[in-house]
Amino acid sequence: MKRVLPFIIALSGAVLLWAAWPVSPLTILIFVAWMPMLWLEANVSSWKKFVGYSLLHMLLWNVATTWWVGLASVVGSIGAFVVNSIVMTVPWLLFYITRRKCGNKIGYAGLIVYWLAFEFLHHNWDLSWPWLTLGNSFATNPQWVQWYQYTGASGGTAWILLTNILAWSLFQHYRDGQRGYAYRLRLGALVLLLTAPILISRWIAGAEGRIASKAFAEADRNIVVVQPNIDPYTEKFTGSVESQIEKLITLSERSINRNTRLVIWPETAIPAQVRELNQRRFSLPRCLVIFKTPSQYQPSFRD
Repeated sequence: MKRVLPFIIALSGAVLLWAAWPVSPLTILIFVAWMPMLWLEANVSSWKKFVGYSLLHMLLWNVATTWWVGLASVVGSIGAFVVNSIVMTVPWLLFYITRRKCGNKIGYAGLIVYWLAFEFLHHNWDLSWPWLTLGNSFATNPQWVQWYQYTGASGGTAWILLTNILAWSLFQHYRDGQRGYAYRLRLGALVLLLTAPILISRWIAGAEGRIASKAFAEADRNIVVVQPNIDPYTEKFTGSVESQIEKLITLSERSINRNTRLVIWPETAIPAQVRELNQRRFSLPRCLVIFKTPSQYQPSFRD
């Protein structure tokens, strides 16, 4: 049983993350979904074994949540799953080493820093994989994270990791029969950590919602959503880039008017990397209608 238990724990961690991921209604599970990994780190004696269990955990999570990538390319998806799982294991290995070298406080703080650094890297290189950014797990519950306007999704990632670490600490105290003042203090901190961001988010949503409603009531606003009906698994890759962009532009221009504030295209509409700071220098001039205002349209779509 001792040999099988780590495999069961790794499997349960992947299942919890899958169950918490959009579009599941069980988002609340994300606040305990990393506890199996914390158990593995605390109970596996060899770093090599820990890396093996971590790879298994990450691979199962990747496949369970992003299996649909295989509809585009089976070979490509397998490669992505394996590479992504290996990269995801690195922060946990660093945490494993740090906690043993520097103790619990620095070790658990290091886990948060390592994972945030990993996500930052993962958003800024050619192997970007934003679907499994922890902060994106609240995609179906935006009312919980209106404060993302100040922290971005990284704030949600830190929130999830802090909550899991605190929940793990509570579990350890409860298991060891340590249910005195320190236990009650941690329990109060966990409740506060879970509820305060949600309450703040609802306050932000309410305050800004009233302002937005008043602003939209005072002026005619037009938002254009364009769906070219191009199959993302076949036609997207067989048709020419120029014809697809031309179709998007044509559909957009039919609905754009002087009151247009925003034009929304599909996720893969622009087949090139475009950094937000460089959008005004985008190399396809006619697409500038999406990013900056042509002289005939006022005010700017960027407002």
